Amino acid sequence: MPLPQKILSSVSQSADSIASDHKAVASNHSLSKSSHSLLQSHSKNDIHLDAEGSSKDMGSKQDFSSARSVSLHPASAQKEKDKEAKGRPSYVQYIDKPAPLLKRASSALMAKEGSGNHSDTGSHLKAKPSIKISGRGRAATTLTTQTRSEFAPSEEFSSKRSSTSEVPSPTSKSPEKEEPLPVGDILLKQDEAEVRDDAPLIDASVKIDEHHLSLANVLERYKTHANPKNARESKGLSHTAARDLLAKHGMNSLPKGKKESALFRFLVCITSLFNLLLLFGGIAYIILWVFDPMENFSNVYIGSVLICVAFVNAFIEFYELTKVNAIVESFTAMIPHEADCTRASLSQRIPVTELVPGDIVHLKSGDKIPADAILFYSYEFRVDNSSLTGESESVDRAPVLEGVVTDVGALEAKNVVFSGTVVSNGEASAVVIKTGNQTVLGQIARLTTRASKKRGSRRSPLSSEIQRFCKLISFLATSTAFLFFIASIARGSEFNAAFQFAIGILVAWIPQGLPLTVTMLLAVAGERMAHRKVLIKDLHGVETLGAITMLATDKTGTLTTNEMKISRVWTNLQCMYAGSGTLPNGERPLKMDGSGVAQILHMAATCTRARFATTEGKPAEREVIGDATDKGLLEFAARKLANVDKLFAQFPKVFEIPFSSDTKTHLTIHRKGHSDGGLTMHVKGAPERVLASCATILLNGKAEQITEFHKQQFRDTYERMAKRGERVIAFAQFWLPGKRFPENFRFSLEKNNFPTTGLTFVGLVSLEDPPKSGVREAIGHIRQAGIQVVMVTGDHPLTAAAIAKRINILTYPTVEEIAKDTGKKVSDIPDSDVKAVVVNGEHLSGMSDDEWDSILSKEEVLFARTSPKQKLEIVKRAQSLGHIVGVTGDGVNDAAALRHADLGIAMNKTGSDVSKEAAGMILMDDNFASTVVGILEGRTIFMNMKKSITYFLTHLMSEVFPYLANVVIPIPLALTAIQILVVDLGFELFITLSFAWEPPEDPEALLRLGPRQPVTLESIQLVKNKRNAKRGVEEAKTHAIEEAGHLRRGSDSKALEDGLKAFHQARKKPAVNTDESDEEFLLEQSHDDMQEDMNERQMLQKRLSSRVWRHLIELKAMLTDIQYWKAQERQWRAILAIKGGERLVDAEVLSWAYLEGGILEAAICLGTFFSVFYWGWDVTPTDAKRMHKLRGFKPHSPPFELQSGQLISGDDQLEALQQAQSAFYLSILIVQLWNLFACKTRLRLPSHKFFVSNKNTWIAVAFGVSFALIIVYTPFMNAVFLTSMRLNPVYLLIPLTCGGILYSYSVFRRYLLRKYWPQQFAKDMNGNLKLDMSPSEEILAA
Repeated sequence: MPLPQKILSSVSQSADSIASDHKAVASNHSLSKSSHSLLQSHSKNDIHLDAEGSSKDMGSKQDFSSARSVSLHPASAQKEKDKEAKGRPSYVQYIDKPAPLLKRASSALMAKEGSGNHSDTGSHLKAKPSIKISGRGRAATTLTTQTRSEFAPSEEFSSKRSSTSEVPSPTSKSPEKEEPLPVGDILLKQDEAEVRDDAPLIDASVKIDEHHLSLANVLERYKTHANPKNARESKGLSHTAARDLLAKHGMNSLPKGKKESALFRFLVCITSLFNLLLLFGGIAYIILWVFDPMENFSNVYIGSVLICVAFVNAFIEFYELTKVNAIVESFTAMIPHEADCTRASLSQRIPVTELVPGDIVHLKSGDKIPADAILFYSYEFRVDNSSLTGESESVDRAPVLEGVVTDVGALEAKNVVFSGTVVSNGEASAVVIKTGNQTVLGQIARLTTRASKKRGSRRSPLSSEIQRFCKLISFLATSTAFLFFIASIARGSEFNAAFQFAIGILVAWIPQGLPLTVTMLLAVAGERMAHRKVLIKDLHGVETLGAITMLATDKTGTLTTNEMKISRVWTNLQCMYAGSGTLPNGERPLKMDGSGVAQILHMAATCTRARFATTEGKPAEREVIGDATDKGLLEFAARKLANVDKLFAQFPKVFEIPFSSDTKTHLTIHRKGHSDGGLTMHVKGAPERVLASCATILLNGKAEQITEFHKQQFRDTYERMAKRGERVIAFAQFWLPGKRFPENFRFSLEKNNFPTTGLTFVGLVSLEDPPKSGVREAIGHIRQAGIQVVMVTGDHPLTAAAIAKRINILTYPTVEEIAKDTGKKVSDIPDSDVKAVVVNGEHLSGMSDDEWDSILSKEEVLFARTSPKQKLEIVKRAQSLGHIVGVTGDGVNDAAALRHADLGIAMNKTGSDVSKEAAGMILMDDNFASTVVGILEGRTIFMNMKKSITYFLTHLMSEVFPYLANVVIPIPLALTAIQILVVDLGFELFITLSFAWEPPEDPEALLRLGPRQPVTLESIQLVKNKRNAKRGVEEAKTHAIEEAGHLRRGSDSKALEDGLKAFHQARKKPAVNTDESDEEFLLEQSHDDMQEDMNERQMLQKRLSSRVWRHLIELKAMLTDIQYWKAQERQWRAILAIKGGERLVDAEVLSWAYLEGGILEAAICLGTFFSVFYWGWDVTPTDAKRMHKLRGFKPHSPPFELQSGQLISGDDQLEALQQAQSAFYLSILIVQLWNLFACKTRLRLPSHKFFVSNKNTWIAVAFGVSFALIIVYTPFMNAVFLTSMRLNPVYLLIPLTCGGILYSYSVFRRYLLRKYWPQQFAKDMNGNLKLDMSPSEEILAA
């Protein structure tokens, strides 16, 4: 029986033996031994064995002998295989464990793609018994991704601690090994990286079966034509068929949400709470004017101004939003999308969006694959799936004309390529099978779409703060206006006068310029970030970045360059550092004259399939096209060799065997002379394979026999490189004897007429996907800012951990490292001693809520092997604990998490279109260091906004108090409604906006303040209390909605009832997987269902009415439902109970604005007001009070006798009042100028030169003062705003002098706050962590 048949028969018998008696697995050596030789030589063919021992070719149709000829010399190769079989580590040994493990693995394998959906775990041998043998991993039986995840690697993984512990080191020993080589364990890490782990794709629920079909059946299904022998002669679809299919399947693009009309966006802006109050006040003023035009002659323009203010606020907000949307749309339009397609026998480039199933597309290196497709032709074709899997290594893809077997999923099939991935090498042609949202990319995007709906209802931290403040001010304004309206009526005032008075109080309370101030602050910050090449898609995005408590970041392409770079070279028994940047301590630099260095550089440049994209320019600056490893090696050679261009012509290639998964080597023969002939063989590849084929080693320029000492040096070096997460490549050469191999010798793969043993080992080269420049320092700064940085990647845990330790993400030892250092068992290490965890994504699904809380409460967390769904789950879990989460990423697998995060940050250059669409912020230059700048900018915005609000609110008491005194005392009205408007929208607006350009007081101190709402164990519990209080508020709202629902008829009522049912169902579920806004989302979703069949106008009306309806419902609950107020009180108690946090408007701000500074300013202004009466007109406060009671201060008022005995006419009464009101108006300005500088600092005393450094402050002051003086001292303005130009400026010395008292008090107050309530800074990480904070160009430039 031929050798292949013997092997197949042996494996088949072993499979039957396993099925009949699982207990015999441990002793069944025929499977493990006989399959090893097949593994090492035939992995490229992926042999599939059935119960009868027949085989099916799962890969190319290469026969057994040709596959064997690719390997190195059979004798040496077999010896190496036997060695590996003895020391087989990792999951191969798990197969040799008790029966349940094999049952689980078999069931998982057969359940895939529906081929093995059997309830009996052993029924797979009855239906279609199979064992998949693959040599890509170094296992005796390599299972699929899903199958491998079923195995428990050790007892540690089955324990409760497994979810929070790092994966075992590959060098850890197993009791079942027989003295394994140390390097053998290390190899598994590299080999597992080569075995494509498509776990991140499993969540996509891919429904593809075309990969099982033969090419003929695929072409028949899609009614198209392809020529596998000459792809360019394919006919493809006809134009008519393509047009019909496009109408049937739609555009080849991911579905986007309906774009809101400009009208709707503007109406949303105009219906904000403050604007509604302004509109109400303006309309009320006009109504009063309609009833009594003569008495209320000023009401018409007061009302008009209020209405105009509301519309101006809305328009500016609308304009800024529209401008940002226009920038984003123009950015998207810049991305070209075309595909090389054959239709009707014509090759043409068409828009990607017009591709349809059945189209023939041609792909080449560098192309982004436009749709899911089945390959029918390829040449050295490799695909970079990093945007889907998160791994940077490319994978081979090739046509399988007869179709792959049924137990291979589409995501693992060699003949399928997926939309959104990139061709890294070679060329191919394929038949499109899925387009648009039917692709894998589209199905992953569905996660993003679902997250988008929830994200849309989750407000930014600043929005929540402003909304809370608006509710507070609105409540104070409406309640005060209502109470004093009743009081005015009770004191005998006419309804008209009392109502006008109430509206005046309402206008006085409302900070009309606040919406404009907030918008302008955010817009200016957005422009500043744009200059730093950061695109802000949401105006609140920058401030949100400053508020985050957790930054979850992807690795590949975000923290790393997604390019393989040379790290170290080991030759002549010396290891030299060849990477960029500072030389690590204790390492040697690369020396070009060292023995073996030149040989390695020559082999890196010649033994490769990579090539330069152009011949222009310096080689070191050219773009290189090819596989990631070959590309990195050629770039390295181009930087070090001046004549790299000449090498290709000087040493032409005469024979080549490309790298393959079976040989794990790349062999080339060149016309390169030496003392014994004219040909030289170059070999590079897997270190253990290359070393096994070598007999000598190059030392000091000479070949010496390899000894055990040399092998031990090799193993130690290999182990060190592998532990760093680096990919290691070995190099060897062989001077072919001229007598046996003359220059005209014809080498043949079939004849195997070339040497594969006796080579000379030259050295090792390690490559890495290095961190981006500046990432290490940026993460250090972020952690110093008190933000938890979590790496979430689809990469291997060891590779991810190695990178994380280099970039300040992991600085503490993991539980395994603690156990190793202390000599204890992992289970004996207290959980409180563990500060760093590495979590494998395979364990997340079985974790409890307590385990999640335990992991996320650690200082350093790394999630590896995560899928898109798991990334989304991580974000939601963190948010449920109170974290404000920022997510950075560039791949498709990051999109859902980017969308659901409080702020998604995408990369522009390396980022996928889906990730950029989902993110709220885009780093245009992919500079991760810009994140640090964004955090500082966000915190500066918050600090400046807090300063501006403190400044702005202080004068409100000077506006409110005159109205209160007018009713309570009563005294003449010191400030009219129209004058309030010119205060708020005049000089106050100018000066308040100047805070937008305020620089940070101390950038370093501001970063070390820590998040304003830090997440601690105490805050987590309080967040849960807050959520319960919010549920109480929502229950009160729901009660009001239920009552209101009975009043509405038709389909609306039914939809509302359905929404309420869903709302109540949601309350019964745990809140851990939902954010605080999910309940509102359920109610809104019920309205969305009702709107599906509406046209745009109807939908607009419905959504706007719903918005107003919610305001009315809440107003009704406020007035009629006591439960609403009880729940509101519990919510505010929970909010104020959070310690260590800071809010936009907190007790300190309110105390200064309404009690300390506010009352002091009101007193100064009133003092000036009565000084004008007394010193200018001899009117005492008592006289003013009596005169007001007698309805004086009007032109037709009768003369009034003062206490001094003088008579004052009606005209003089009016003039005196207008001068006093003018003085009050200007006093607000002057005292506010002192208050401006009192509010400029929060981290320092307001006496530092910093507080006068903002030049825009002086410009704003000049405009504000000029505006106020024009209002008072211009005749035309006197008539409009009821001021008097006859006011003596001497009276202004009173507020000018007394304002200094307010400023001095603020200095003393700040001193007390700093002394007795010092600012809580973030923990100084340098005292506990070994952070590498050496500066780089990116940080310094920022």
